[in-house]
Amino acid sequence: MRKIVLLFIIISFSFITVSQVSALTSLWIKGGVNIAKQNDDPEDSNLNQSSRLGAIGGLGLEIGFGGISFDMGALYEQKGEDATYSYLAQNLSTGEIGTVQGEAKIKVDYLTFPLLLKAKIESESIGLYFGAGLGIGVLMSAKLDQKETFGTLEATASTDVKDLVKSSDMGILGVFGFHISSFLVETIVNYGITDINNIEGSTATSKNFSIGILAGFRFDLI
Repeated sequence: MRKIVLLFIIISFSFITVSQVSALTSLWIKGGVNIAKQNDDPEDSNLNQSSRLGAIGGLGLEIGFGGISFDMGALYEQKGEDATYSYLAQNLSTGEIGTVQGEAKIKVDYLTFPLLLKAKIESESIGLYFGAGLGIGVLMSAKLDQKETFGTLEATASTDVKDLVKSSDMGILGVFGFHISSFLVETIVNYGITDINNIEGSTATSKNFSIGILAGFRFDLI
């Protein structure tokens, strides 16, 4: 995996060096909504998993050469997932046996550095673009928020679980978007390829997956 990243970085910097002759450099800033989920293996049959709706945003540079460009920057991404579960329990005060209903919110936030090669189709001030690359993520925080109800009883807890999540993540990126003059709208898919599970003794794997819908602006610098 490290060899793949190193090769991609070498190719990217080679592209920058070649394109310096007649390159167009732009600054972009964008933000929007991130729809995230975790792909677990094996899946827990006791959990009903659903997507976490979070934020995504950042800034970076695009270096274009004809219909091809190289894109690099930094994006803050809120990932994780939501889940519901239930189990039987007994109220020790009354002896009542019933079902506990639980909600869990797994919140893992990353600072992701995207490295993308993109192809562009442009006509005057309107353009379409698509591309692919790698996203290298650095874990910023990881929390587990829980709420359980049993009859009229309710309990909540928030736990820092950063030690249970690996400090870095890597994903394959796909991007598709369009721009009108300096305004842009795009969708970026981040398919995690590394296991982020850091629970000691666990053989289960967990990989991130997210779809970001962003809008922003691009400003030509050179």
